[in-house]
Amino acid sequence: LFGGSPGNTAAYLLGPGVEVVTGVNLAMLLEVLGQRDSQAPDALAQTAVAAARDGAIRLAEALRG
Repeated sequence: LFGGSPGNTAAYLLGPGVEVVTGVNLAMLLEVLGQRDSQAPDALAQTAVAAARDGAIRLAEALRG
């Protein structure tokens, strides 16, 4: 949660080679876990954000086709 205690604590970890992504959901986590051995931290952060964007759908639209 950006701005919350976990996010504020994670901000102290930021540095070279360290990425922090907030608002993590299951789609993001699964995508990153599948790619963690083949991507650098900055690419993993981009992968996580893309998975969140692509994984959020309106159910009514998806069911209509």
